[in-house]
Amino acid sequence: MMRSFSKGQRWVSSTEPELGLGTVAKVTNGRVSIQFPARKELRVYAPEGAPLKRVQFGPGETIETRDGRRLRIEEVREKRKLLVYFGQGTEILESDLSDTLSFSRPEDRLLAGQMDEMGWFSLRYETLIRRHRWASSPVRGFQGARIKLIPHQLYVASEVSSRYVPRVLLADEVGLGKTIEAGLILHRLILSGRVSRALVMVPSGLLHQWFVELRRKFQLQCHLFDEERCRSIEGERKRSGSRAGSANPFLEEQLVLLSPETVLASKKRQAQLMEAPWDMLIVDEAHHLEWSRRRVSPEYRLVEELAGKVQGLLLLTATPEQLGREGHFARLRLLDPERYVHLDAFLGEARHYESIAELADRLLNKQPLRVKDVRKLRSLFSHYEREEFEALVDGVGKGNDAHRNTLVDDLIDQHGTGRVMFRNRRLGMRGFPERQVQLAPLTPVRGDARIKWLAAYLQETGPAEKVLLITSRPDQVLAIQKKLSALVELKVAVFHEDMTLMQRDRNAAWFAEPDGAQLLICSEIGSEGRNFQFAHRLVLMDLPLEPSLLEQRIGRLDRIGQTETILIHVPYVEGSGEEVLARWYHEGLGAVEHCLHAGHAYRERFGTRLDTLVERAAAGSLEPRKMESLLADTRKFHAETSERLEQGRDHLLELNSFRKERAVEIERAIREADADAGFEKYCLRLFDHFGVTVEDMDDRTYLIKPDHLFTADFPAIPREGLLLTMDREQALRREDIAFFTPDHPTVQGAMEILLGAERGNASFAFLDLNAGKMIFLEAIYVVECVADVDLHMDRFLPPTPLRFAVNHRGEDFTEILSVEEVTKVLREGKARWLQKNGQALQTMLPRMKRATEFLAGQELTKLTRRVRRRLHDKMVREVERLRHLEALNRHVGAEELRIAEDQMARMEHALESVRLRLDALRILFKEDD
Repeated sequence: MMRSFSKGQRWVSSTEPELGLGTVAKVTNGRVSIQFPARKELRVYAPEGAPLKRVQFGPGETIETRDGRRLRIEEVREKRKLLVYFGQGTEILESDLSDTLSFSRPEDRLLAGQMDEMGWFSLRYETLIRRHRWASSPVRGFQGARIKLIPHQLYVASEVSSRYVPRVLLADEVGLGKTIEAGLILHRLILSGRVSRALVMVPSGLLHQWFVELRRKFQLQCHLFDEERCRSIEGERKRSGSRAGSANPFLEEQLVLLSPETVLASKKRQAQLMEAPWDMLIVDEAHHLEWSRRRVSPEYRLVEELAGKVQGLLLLTATPEQLGREGHFARLRLLDPERYVHLDAFLGEARHYESIAELADRLLNKQPLRVKDVRKLRSLFSHYEREEFEALVDGVGKGNDAHRNTLVDDLIDQHGTGRVMFRNRRLGMRGFPERQVQLAPLTPVRGDARIKWLAAYLQETGPAEKVLLITSRPDQVLAIQKKLSALVELKVAVFHEDMTLMQRDRNAAWFAEPDGAQLLICSEIGSEGRNFQFAHRLVLMDLPLEPSLLEQRIGRLDRIGQTETILIHVPYVEGSGEEVLARWYHEGLGAVEHCLHAGHAYRERFGTRLDTLVERAAAGSLEPRKMESLLADTRKFHAETSERLEQGRDHLLELNSFRKERAVEIERAIREADADAGFEKYCLRLFDHFGVTVEDMDDRTYLIKPDHLFTADFPAIPREGLLLTMDREQALRREDIAFFTPDHPTVQGAMEILLGAERGNASFAFLDLNAGKMIFLEAIYVVECVADVDLHMDRFLPPTPLRFAVNHRGEDFTEILSVEEVTKVLREGKARWLQKNGQALQTMLPRMKRATEFLAGQELTKLTRRVRRRLHDKMVREVERLRHLEALNRHVGAEELRIAEDQMARMEHALESVRLRLDALRILFKEDD
């Protein structure tokens, strides 16, 4: 059939059959627009090469219209380029066909003798199975992250990504991995289809860190936007003939990464950013969003306006109350302005939560309940029947942990800010190393005393010890490298922002190798976003003026999971400005050996005095008396600030931010998926299918090359090849190796291409059985639920493969000829019998196919019933829980409850459109003995 498109025709996407039947909406200027009503999607294609098939049913088949009328086709005619189906005295125009009808014709290929090798049929079926497992996996979007499996991070990500409206403040302390949590959440929501356009807004100094984190750890390609890029896009549009004023650069990419400074510098950019549709907004360093009753910063106003337009919102800050309770309230107000309206009411509630947290602590610590505790619990748990409540309290008194946990869970769930905020503390986590600072005061000498000290230090430690050195700027990196090379011969790598990303990758990989570089010299920005936990020696050649930058430097090594004590060396010349900074950080703040909280506050309080002392020392006039006064005042302020932060802790919030049992379940599921040896074998078969060359490099590690690829649609592989591993530990050691899991875009892309093509959907094989002449039909159906993406229906019903086998009489042999049994007796061969008996097949195949349709219909009824029951039980339980929480906890928004109720109704309606799609057929033939 010629690919001639006309308005009203029905076409289906071969790569995305789940879109349902599409209707040609418009044909113009070498483009065809296809509307897919079932998914409310509009796609525009170039007619030549588009992955589209014309939908054309034939006599004997049954079709259905949008209004539910069914017709068994007797005749098909064409009128004005549209198909008309006749039968039973009526006619149906193709444009009236139901949008969820299935269209797949592997039987046509069988009858035409177009059959594939039996291995392709098996690979196709396994792909359907694996796609189903992946779509229904509780760790989809988590397994593919190149991260150590840290329980609290997995728990936070799971909790947030399961929300109907994910709007939360991620406030874990420094080093606990807020960026990882945000990446996990975003990755899962993108893979599940709930987010397609996301905006990540971070301070300019963190742009590179975020870019690297999202790309390296989650295979998310964010696009950095600045004024230069915006102008470039507008210029391209103008050169192509579009009006420059109509071009919105923020519509060019799905994942956009930018700084607030870029947007605030231009009213035009602000308007364009607001006009662009976003599914999710992520804002890092949210404590910089200043708000008070007297003044609102431009950054806050910008985020506030964006927050009102997006459904999903993640705010990240390690110091949620750095600017006081007023600022903290302001950030919560961004998340839910309907709930956080009055500051005074919020402060009153906070005092109420402290008493509840004390009660939860008593329960968790298994302390006896006092009379006033029981009275307090009774007032809080009015939803319990009296007998039920008394049984729980009695059980706690007798040491029943299950009853104790029930009361704790209810306390956490119903009170506090845990619905909108997560905060874990380093003190409550294992896996952090100790820090040992070694200040190195040096006597002024001819030349650079610090470089001479460094050369001696590196020779003393030896080449086996990895040393990371961080300084401020790229020119300092190069100067240190040059001076050091003149004194000693060592393996030295450099890492700074003036290098290309590939150069930085190679140098970082060289540093990571056991026999690679001993020393890596990094600039400030060059060190961001990298994981150097395999090293535990850090040299700070200079010290930053901002305490947060010092913590960021040390944080390259001091992260959860570090196994060694971190040795931090600070060489400085006596009497210099570096001595002032070193002593202020170490003696005043204790910030080198301990994680510093609220660093911004110290800079605000002492910045002027500190800068003056540094300048005078640099000029050769260090003032000891003023230095001691600064250190004393700093120590006093540090003690007061630490005490204030400790008293302001929200214990109830911390209890809600990490529940070990749930986190352990997620971690176990990921480890089990990581250990799936079948996935590795499947990938090798998949590569072979597409002609990808594979070289075995190491245990579960391969080099793949596109040498013999037979399709240009396969996900891009570099010409020189792609090194990949399926081992998590190897992926963590070597960031230059791709980490392959079912989440990886190459795996997902290859699966989509395979299932979107015909290869493997019609096959033939011989059976080696001790029996007479026999013929069977093996049929693979896919149960699909066509529904709006935001419903995330694959939680309950992902595309589900069903397999059936019948003999020539239509009798069910599915259990007898199971996949396992068939695999044992299959033999490849040419279908000469089919060629000789084409007429017989014409008669038998429809009969056998109808038998499999009957069996599939029965199974579909059972499956739909089970799914409906599971969906109803879960959704009703969740809606009832939210209704109850709304009455008890004002932090559960009415919007979240409304969305839950609406989703439940829409999901139940979507189940009415569940359909069966025939995906593949295979003839199994037993010759005469």
